[in-house]
Order: sequence, then structure tokens, then C-alpha cells
Amino acid sequence: MSFFTDLVKLTRGLFDLVGGWQGTGIILLVVALVPLLIGRPVLGPISRSAGRLKAPTRFMLSDFLWLLIQLQLSLGYCVRYVGIEQRDFFILVLGFLALATVALWAGAVSFMSRAGVTEASRRAVFILFVLPVTLAAMMATAFAVLMWSITFFDVVQFEYRHELDYLIAIMGITPSMLVVGVVALPFVAWLLRRTSFWIITAPPPSPRTPGFGNAIEPAQPT
Repeated sequence: MSFFTDLVKLTRGLFDLVGGWQGTGIILLVVALVPLLIGRPVLGPISRSAGRLKAPTRFMLSDFLWLLIQLQLSLGYCVRYVGIEQRDFFILVLGFLALATVALWAGAVSFMSRAGVTEASRRAVFILFVLPVTLAAMMATAFAVLMWSITFFDVVQFEYRHELDYLIAIMGITPSMLVVGVVALPFVAWLLRRTSFWIITAPPPSPRTPGFGNAIEPAQPT
């Protein structure tokens, strides 16, 4: 529990910086740049399609399967990294992840519906891959930029320096990891953007085959 205690202390120290120009500038810079550099290029194609079509939200049966998969991942994370022996904390984390998962899933389904995407496989790719990975990349980038800025400009007060060093050490953050992240981020963003274009690209219509629920049209007289 010392990790979470140190995280709370560090968070309190970061909020203490908001009154100064350095802390305020860093937070505003991160909040402004991360969505522009990652979120908008990746989700922009789907967002433009959703804004143009404005179709109503419709839930498909397969969407609930993707929700169950996401909830199972949340439960597995809590069992693996929190532990059921810490019952109160386990319930707290699991409840938070469950609510966040349902909210994320509902937003993704609404997004796909308004964009006119009805194919189950394309909706699954967006719900299970594109949106979670995009949000994870945004949060990781924001955290890395924030930690680097705080360390570089030395704006953390002395009493919170130990918590900052301990947080970086326990998370195993090394300079080589930051270099790999900086190199991999453009490729990940490019892959997510290409996947977004694939999702909103309508597949070619399948030929009508008699005997599979399609009505047979009578032949027109010549």
C-alpha cells in the first residue's frame, strides 16, 4: 500500500503547484498537446463520419459480448495485481474499473452507431482495440511528458521529491523506455489511424443469394 500512499502524496504535491506559473503551464501544455497529437489524428476520421451521418445509437448482440470480454479483463487485472485478500481495496478498484469499462463501451457503441458502422468485426476492432489503445497511449504520453517536465524543470517541492523518485523507480521507468516510447509512438498512432479508416470504410455489398432469407424477385417480362 506504500505505493498508493506515495502516489497520493505526489498528487497532492502536484496540485500544490497549480498556483505557480510552472505547474500551471506544464499541466495546460500536456492537456492541450496530447489530444491534438494523438487523439485527433486517430479518432478524427471516425468522428467526422459520425458527425456527418448522425445515425441513432443502436446496440447489437455482439456488442454485449465485447463488453463481457472487457469486464473479464478488468476482473483479471484486479485478481492479478490487487489481490482478493485486500477485500475493501479490491472492491473499490474493481468497481471503478467496471464503471469505467461500461462507460467506455457505451461511448464506443454510440460512436460506431453514429458513424453508421454495423459490421460486427469492425465494431469489435474499435471497441476492443482502437479506443482502449488510443486512450492508453494518450494517458501514457501525458504521464511521461508530465514526469519528464517536472523532473527537468525541478518544480516538485523538496518534501515530495522522495515520492517522485520512488514512483519512477517502482514503475521501472528508465531512459531507454522513454526513448523506445518516443520512437514507437508515431508508428502506433499511424497504425491506429489506418485502422480507423478501415473501420469506416464500408465493405462491398454481398450478392443476394436465394434461400438465405432473401426474397426471390420475380423475373421481369421482356
